[in-house]
Amino acid sequence: MAAAGLPQALFGNIPFNWTTMDFQVIIYVVIGLGCAILVALLFFIDSAFDSLTDWFFTKIGWSSGRGPLVVVAERNGDELTLKMQNQGQEKLKLVAVEGRDGNNQRHFPKPRLAEDDQNGIPTEKQALTSFSKIVLNPQESQVVNLKLSDLLALGCSSLAIIDSNGKVWPVQRFNANELNHAL
Repeated sequence: MAAAGLPQALFGNIPFNWTTMDFQVIIYVVIGLGCAILVALLFFIDSAFDSLTDWFFTKIGWSSGRGPLVVVAERNGDELTLKMQNQGQEKLKLVAVEGRDGNNQRHFPKPRLAEDDQNGIPTEKQALTSFSKIVLNPQESQVVNLKLSDLLALGCSSLAIIDSNGKVWPVQRFNANELNHAL
């Protein structure tokens, strides 16, 4: 009789009969809602933790900031000079110079830093390693040179700089059509 009184109190005079199936449905709905709330809570905790660790790693220089990084190309004889400036509030850790050809294939031309001119011509591995060690502080600038013959051989139609977060910063004033007329 007690079981019959509860539905009547909840639903008024609507006829209602409790069955085992009703209890199972209620239990499944409660479990489903509980799981959905748990997943949402875990997602929120994960996002908050990721944001906190990203902020911390950026502050100590293990990760790259959000930028912006402004990169401007300027032709200088048989070389292309890339002037990079970090205009953000955090350090930017650079990884590579990326060139894309007409088929959108990725190529990585060999960059030369100013100190490479003093130390002699570096190997490709040394050049890529020295470039990947560049960390630009806020408002700091860096200059990198690329050989026009290398860019032409790779067929680069666009250039960009990649940071340690994988963000791609396009090179402004790079005109692939000028490469064909440069040499």
